[in-house]
Amino acid sequence: MAGIYIGSTAGYSGKNMVVMGLGLKFQKEGYQVGYYKPVGAMPKEVAGKLGDDDANFVQGVLGLEDDPSEVTPVVVTQDFKVKAFSGQCHNLMDTIAAGYRKLSAGRDVTLVAGS
Repeated sequence: MAGIYIGSTAGYSGKNMVVMGLGLKFQKEGYQVGYYKPVGAMPKEVAGKLGDDDANFVQGVLGLEDDPSEVTPVVVTQDFKVKAFSGQCHNLMDTIAAGYRKLSAGRDVTLVAGS
């Protein structure tokens, strides 16, 4: 399995467009595509699960139905900010790495979106 990270040094630079374009192209070529956004800044509840609004949109475009809380395991909510500023956020990298391993399993390529 291959992972491709799409990031930017600036916000609102078109990362999601690149992810969707690559994902649709890979799907057209017959590849099994996964999508992962480890940290999301736009909280959205989908089917009772907390995820990221942008990630939900990208999943819809790519026809993916993975659990929103697994696609975006770290969502920056107000509660998260309070915990982060008080030093109560531990093992986030472990959570992110485990999430990537789970979502990329059985996929030819996994597109990883930066925030």
